[in-house]
Amino acid sequence: MPLPSLVRWEHDFKPVPGTLEERLYKDFLQPRDWLPEFAAASR
Repeated sequence: MPLPSLVRWEHDFKPVPGTLEERLYKDFLQPRDWLPEFAAASR
């Protein structure tokens, strides 16, 4: 996978409350169990 020349991950990152980044984390980047969805779609 191509990545930018500088890539950084922070352990246990918490976005600043009230920012758009926090909304992204709360609304879109939640853990998800993909297996039941995949199994239901392939039936």
